Amino acid sequence: QPAGGGPAVDVRYVTPRGTEHQFPRWQKAIATAFDVLGQRVGPYPYDVLTVVLVPHAALATRGMEYPTFVTGERGDPLWDRWPFRHFLWPEHTLAHEFAHQYFYALVGTNEQDEAFLDEGFATYWEARAMNVLSPGASLGSMFGRRVDPTEGGRVSLRGAGLREPIRREPSWLYAQGTWEEQ
Repeated sequence: QPAGGGPAVDVRYVTPRGTEHQFPRWQKAIATAFDVLGQRVGPYPYDVLTVVLVPHAALATRGMEYPTFVTGERGDPLWDRWPFRHFLWPEHTLAHEFAHQYFYALVGTNEQDEAFLDEGFATYWEARAMNVLSPGASLGSMFGRRVDPTEGGRVSLRGAGLREPIRREPSWLYAQGTWEEQ
């Protein structure tokens, strides 16, 4: 039963074979997001949710949201190993995609022109959930250093120094690959 009320939600998890033991991590991330958004925004708007951690062969399908269905990062033994076992990127992705469940098709319905409306709401609530899951370092730690993505905030071209303004209309004018925050 999520905090914030509402009906019980049937949550189903799908992970690649051999990563079933990671289920508690994904469950904790989703439960935290349920609680944070349930208490601060309202009850989850559906009675079911399917959470898929994609296999390596399907990486292009990670980080997507549809009503009652989200895909997270890849389910991978990599998340069990140093330095990644304390790095909460999969949890971060799940919290973000779950937050879209509340705003899907409500804000930023024309993502070609106004991508930051929908993404902004989801990113804000993802950060709130991650601050509950991992206070003080919402992405956990890597190489012994705390990682907090909220310290960045510029949109950049991966692998290059191109910096785009955080707000551009229409959104499709961003240079190819500038979706990634750094």
